Amino acid sequence: MQVVVTLTRVMAMQPASDQGNSESIDQEVLNETIAQAYDIGPKLFLPALLLSLLLATGIWNHGPHSWVIAWFISLSLCYGLRLLDWRKYRSLSPAQINAAHWARRLQWSAGFTGLVWGLSVLLPDANEYR
Repeated sequence: MQVVVTLTRVMAMQPASDQGNSESIDQEVLNETIAQAYDIGPKLFLPALLLSLLLATGIWNHGPHSWVIAWFISLSLCYGLRLLDWRKYRSLSPAQINAAHWARRLQWSAGFTGLVWGLSVLLPDANEYR
């Protein structure tokens, strides 16, 4: 919902004569989308880590602990790196931000975090709880 409101605001800022300048509008939308993604990201990290801890404790007694520990540490590292990335993004001024660069960083970090979450199906007896 917030993205739609922002898109409407960005479109409203353009004068009627500039409505055909879609590159400028696309860049503004990308800038705002990335800003919002980096704004909301850290708010989701703690709940995600708590959920992963819940999963790890739920399957703790059903197989080798080393697998569960390795998975949880890998996921924690993913969120730690994403938090460092967020801090780096927030330290930049708007003029220094290259939205396309930060969009790629966000895509790679979210993709790798999702991959580690997906590896949870390989945990011992994890499929028993699905």
